[in-house]
Amino acid sequence: MIFKPTIQLYSNTTNNTARPTGIVGEPVTVSVMLQNPLHISIPLHDVYLLWSFKKSSGATSQLICNEMMQETTESPIQTQHLNSVMLKPDCIQEVILCITPKSVGELHILGIAYQMSNPAAQQSAEPSNATPNIVSVPGKQVFSVKRPRPKSTKDKVSQDLHDRRLEINVFESAPSLQIMFRDLSSEMLCGELQHVTLEFKNTGNTALTALYVASTAPELFSLGGTSSQRSGGHQVTQISFPNNMAAQLSPGQSHTVPMWLRAPDTKGTANLEMLFYYENANGSSNPRYRLVRHSWKLTVLSSIHLTTTALRSSAAGQTGTKEILNLTLSVKNCNQVHDQLMTEISLLQISLASEAWQLSKRVVVPEDVTLQAQEVVHFVAKVQRQEETGEKRSIFSDVTLNHNQKPTGSLSERPYIDFYNHHLARKTKDSADGPDISTHQLDPSASVAGSRGVKDSSVKDMEAALRVEAALILMWKACVTDGGGKKRTAVGQHHVMVKKVGTPITWPPETVGPLQEQELMGPLRMFGPDDTSYSSPGASEKYAPLETLQKLVTYSIWHPPRIMHDFKQSRLCVVPVRLTLQNCSDSCLVIKVNTLGNSSSASSANKSRLCSPHSSGSFQWVGLVGAWLEVGPHKSESICLSAAVGSPGTYDLGSRLEVLCRSPGAPEVDAVSQSWHIESACIVSSSPPSDS
Repeated sequence: MIFKPTIQLYSNTTNNTARPTGIVGEPVTVSVMLQNPLHISIPLHDVYLLWSFKKSSGATSQLICNEMMQETTESPIQTQHLNSVMLKPDCIQEVILCITPKSVGELHILGIAYQMSNPAAQQSAEPSNATPNIVSVPGKQVFSVKRPRPKSTKDKVSQDLHDRRLEINVFESAPSLQIMFRDLSSEMLCGELQHVTLEFKNTGNTALTALYVASTAPELFSLGGTSSQRSGGHQVTQISFPNNMAAQLSPGQSHTVPMWLRAPDTKGTANLEMLFYYENANGSSNPRYRLVRHSWKLTVLSSIHLTTTALRSSAAGQTGTKEILNLTLSVKNCNQVHDQLMTEISLLQISLASEAWQLSKRVVVPEDVTLQAQEVVHFVAKVQRQEETGEKRSIFSDVTLNHNQKPTGSLSERPYIDFYNHHLARKTKDSADGPDISTHQLDPSASVAGSRGVKDSSVKDMEAALRVEAALILMWKACVTDGGGKKRTAVGQHHVMVKKVGTPITWPPETVGPLQEQELMGPLRMFGPDDTSYSSPGASEKYAPLETLQKLVTYSIWHPPRIMHDFKQSRLCVVPVRLTLQNCSDSCLVIKVNTLGNSSSASSANKSRLCSPHSSGSFQWVGLVGAWLEVGPHKSESICLSAAVGSPGTYDLGSRLEVLCRSPGAPEVDAVSQSWHIESACIVSSSPPSDS
């Protein structure tokens, strides 16, 4: 959408080379600054604007001026008269004067006229006496608008620098849009959602159509119901009219639209600036379009601070072939005990937006928790990977946290999905403009990878093992109490983008100083032409970072948690163990399983931290002690092992396992040991001898 901005308020700082537009029946308001240089008060009476008008009916139209003629009902201009204005000594006073055109033509505002009386005679008059003989002197002040100087010699010829703000072209008809905001508050919590009603009323004499709204901060509001997003950009939204209005707003008609506001995520002040554009239903009339500007200042107070981390779960293989992530969440009420407003926050619902992951209904969270000032709650949610079946499904999954509160609805409903899309679009724009230092993590391998240009497809498949690419949305409810004891209820929505396994993400993001920014970007590296540690930007990266290669496979073991065995009858107790291997990457992997002895270095490194009242002796793997398996992308395979123990005790059967993996076709020496380790206790007790 391309249009020329119009000026609604002309001043010394605006571009006044174009003539303003006036409409028949719409008042034209002029602000005049009157200065009294004397040390006495000056009373003025019958103050009004001087004007000249020429009708557009023909070239021979007579020029009409109100300076020497008496105004009648047939006059083309209706002039407002102020009965009295008292100018105080040595002061500058603003006077607002108004005229209303009643005919089409050219209107020139010439100055002001007034009647000046004797102040001393006026002060000596008493109410009981007759009106004294006060002498009034007519006067006028003609406006003199200075022509601006051109910036260069070229401007004298190429530009018309006449100030034409007092030369108004009056047209016959045009729509006039009046906008009212109902229930709009200037004080909100971070992330708070507030319902506002917009009422549009056409006060003009022509129907309007094609109503659009644009804003410098489109992420702060959502127009629900009858609004539709305009293609070609998310910053312009079209407001539709009902079918019974014939896609237009006739003169005198009104139309209401629900609007939701969402406060910014950081506290402070924010400006909500909106621009409304609408067109004349009569396309051949001037003006063809008009603009309405709105600006609202918001005071944003702190609400909650959210921290989340995605961690691998060791229970993946026990529940089937699906991968499982544990989302740990920490929510803090940022309200201070000494703040003027006191807030009590209740957690209502968490939602996950992802094409690959879905929230499980099992959430470890205290029931009906309410956070007071500076209180923190921790809880864990389980996320499962969804299998690709080819069927279309929703990317949103919701879990209710407080069953005593009224449910807020699914994230796929408006306005919640609108604010999620706004947040996603803003994060995408920030990523395109440059790296976000506030959420940057110190990762040397990532900086190396970024300098090597295009990655190999196999590297991307392996790096998928650490990618989550999901958005976590937390819905909350707050009871806000001000200093006077007045309470109100607020509902809010926070978004967190979870991109990588094991990386904690906080929202709102913490501010980073210049020194911290330099530390996050890493140390300065200098290298010459003989240094091959950094390849050229166009080179292809053939190998994934070691940190990624060590986190491609997870595993879990299953065995009886407690075993009774008669060691007098049989000196060895054999425990069956099932080992499940999970491939977390998008690439097929060859996985090697090694069972370790007591003297291996890995066994010493994985020494159990489990406690037992008995001194646990060593155990030994028997039977199958090693295997190679080929596991497909995001698939799992199981093998059966056996552990032999020679005495009662508590044994950590996960301490003597080593898992390595490599790509198919790669040499065996390229297999990388995985950093995943688990602890799994098996209690072996001595059973009493049986009676023979």
